[in-house]
Amino acid sequence: SGAFGYNKHGIGFTLNWLGPEEIHTGGIGRVFVSRALLDAQMMSEAMDVVTRPKQATGHNYQLFSIRKDSAKEGFEVLNVEVSPSGHGSEAVLWSVRNLTRAPAFFHANQYQTLVVPQIVGNSSLHRLARVSQLPVPQTADEVLRILGDQADHQYPVFHDNKSHAAGDLSDWTLTTVMFNLNNNTMTMFKGNPKLNHVDLQT
Repeated sequence: SGAFGYNKHGIGFTLNWLGPEEIHTGGIGRVFVSRALLDAQMMSEAMDVVTRPKQATGHNYQLFSIRKDSAKEGFEVLNVEVSPSGHGSEAVLWSVRNLTRAPAFFHANQYQTLVVPQIVGNSSLHRLARVSQLPVPQTADEVLRILGDQADHQYPVFHDNKSHAAGDLSDWTLTTVMFNLNNNTMTMFKGNPKLNHVDLQT
């Protein structure tokens, strides 16, 4: 998938769409950037990939590194927002937020740390507002309940047949994946993740 993945070196990513007003026509597309992440052997290499120049448009990357060397036990999680700098330049603007010790961070298709002109949709605004009303998750199950939330009938966090029957005005959620860095697993869920119907686990 171009939306998430991991490799044998313990480097992985998830990502989501962002809508910067500036684009670089003829630049490198998002899918090529995410594919190149699978070749990274260290977090510094992953950062070089997502911040490289000549990118066509912006994106949000959640990068993680699972260190398997006993001398460097632990993991690292970074949230990186990227955007073309505009004005005909091939350079990119980017910001990074270290989430390794953060209690929680919810991203919904809009820039939150990098200040650039952007296209913001109602779905992003509604989802961020809804999540801000919920308790900060402390467990994996609590995270899944947030990702499956449908209390906002117009723009729920999770989109499916049920949400559209209730008045959902937005898109569809294709899949939900959870990387649990405490036990080194990746889990894909079938349907609403709060129901915990596992489709695949590695």
